[in-house]
Amino acid sequence: MKYRNLLFFSFLLFILALFGCTEISKGEKETTSPIVQSNSEISSLTDKEFLDVGGFNDLKNPTKENFKKVEIKINISNFDTLKNPKINISDNWRSIFGDNYWFGSGSTEDDKFTYNYKMILYTENLTDEEIKRKLKATKYEITWKNNNNQSETKTYSFGENINFSK
Repeated sequence: MKYRNLLFFSFLLFILALFGCTEISKGEKETTSPIVQSNSEISSLTDKEFLDVGGFNDLKNPTKENFKKVEIKINISNFDTLKNPKINISDNWRSIFGDNYWFGSGSTEDDKFTYNYKMILYTENLTDEEIKRKLKATKYEITWKNNNNQSETKTYSFGENINFSK
């Protein structure tokens, strides 16, 4: 009887030791995926911004109310913890907004990945709802390797968080 208890106890210790040695570290348990904060702000132009727009040659009586400023910001807060991250952003806004796209410029910071883009749209024949629809339809992708070294991809919309202001 003692022999059977000793054998059972030894087997139990062996199993516990086996599982204790093969435990995955906390960092490996958690699948790292992008933490994305995205914001699109649509607002009217200030008087100074309207004076800086220019290029009114083809327009009849343009007013400040005929234009909107769109500011897009994306921040991936854990970009540096992702394995082999790649961002696929097509910021050819002229192809999205056509003749309504007046001009724009953008910048990125790769170390923590921040994307900023500001554009001016001619909106005489473009409603706020159409701007919102076009931003929602425009996507970008983030691809990275998971802990199993397999590629993962998440697709996001530029229109996920849109704010309209005056």
